[in-house]
Amino acid sequence: MFSIRLSSKSLIMLSVAFVLGSTLSYVTSASAVDISGCANKRTGVLRVAKVCKSKEYSIVWSQDEVSPKGATGDTGATGTVGKYAIVALTDNAATLTAAQLVNNSLFNIITMGTSRNLTMDTGPNIASAYSGEVLGSSFEFAIWNRGAVNATLVASATATLTGTGVVAAGKIVKFLCMFITITPGAEVVACQSFNV
Repeated sequence: MFSIRLSSKSLIMLSVAFVLGSTLSYVTSASAVDISGCANKRTGVLRVAKVCKSKEYSIVWSQDEVSPKGATGDTGATGTVGKYAIVALTDNAATLTAAQLVNNSLFNIITMGTSRNLTMDTGPNIASAYSGEVLGSSFEFAIWNRGAVNATLVASATATLTGTGVVAAGKIVKFLCMFITITPGAEVVACQSFNV
C-alpha cells in the first residue's frame, strides 16, 4: 500500500491552487456574450464587475449579439466641394444672395461674353441669413473667373468693399467679410478682397 502525507503548508498551497483553478475555469467557460459592469452614479466611471456597490448602476455589455439593421434614413442635403458650396453663374449680371454669401460659396464663372457686375446683397439681408451674428462675426466667399473677360464685385451702402472688386479673367479672388454694425435692420458688413 502506498500513502502520501502532506504537510499543512502543502495543503494550503493545494487549496489555493484549487480555488484559482476553479476561478479560471469559471472565467474561461463563462458566456462570451455578456460582460457585466458597474457605473458610478455620480461620476459615471465604469468598471468590469459582477457585483455593484450601492453607489453604482449595474450594466451589461453584449459582445456577440448583433441587433437587426435599422431602416434607411432620409437622404441628406447635397454637400459642398471641399470648403465651398459651388454656385454656377451664367453670362449675366447677378446679385449674390445673402444665403449664398454666408454659405462660404465659390461663385464659379464658366463663360462671360462681356464684363459683368456681381452685386452683393444688403447688410440687413445678410444678417437675416447669418445665424447668430455678433459684432465681428465673419464669413468668406470666393469668385473664380474662368471666363475670358473681367467680372466686378459691386458693394452697397450696407455691404462695403475694401480692395479690388475686379476678378480678372482666369483668376480667383477670395473675400473675407465681417459684421461691423449689428443694429437690427441697419446691419453693415465690411468685406476685404484677397487675390489667390
